[in-house]
Amino acid sequence: MKKVNAFVLLILMPFILFATPRLNVDKDGLALEGYDPISYFNNQPVKGKSEFKLVHQGATFYFHNSTNLETFKNSPSTYTPALGGWCAFAMLDGKKVEVNPKSFKIIDKQLYLFYDGLWGDTLKQWNKKISAGKNEADLVKIVQSNWSKLIE
Repeated sequence: MKKVNAFVLLILMPFILFATPRLNVDKDGLALEGYDPISYFNNQPVKGKSEFKLVHQGATFYFHNSTNLETFKNSPSTYTPALGGWCAFAMLDGKKVEVNPKSFKIIDKQLYLFYDGLWGDTLKQWNKKISAGKNEADLVKIVQSNWSKLIE
């Protein structure tokens, strides 16, 4: 019986791995819908160009120019989106939710992304929690803890 279960698990493992990706990328592995991760830190996200691309941790990042590509190469952990690029607000509940790459916030020099669509703008909800007296550092600790549990 154990051999059968191990065999079934071996067969299903690729489907399980691809069903719950760590990184928020499209079907081609592109992160941030092609937006340049460096541009967020200038508070103006711009689309990158395919001629300036780099694969990092299994995700393809596009950059607006060679300078931004080199900046990322020199410090990828600084510019890679937090939480695998999933919605920070949804991660408060330990859920991976798609994002709108134009909905973002830099918190403690880290890029956090948010959902903004049919069901509302979660960046506004995040900021509303802070306005209501929640400590943003505490919220970040919660989402980082929940993210760690998801990727274990």
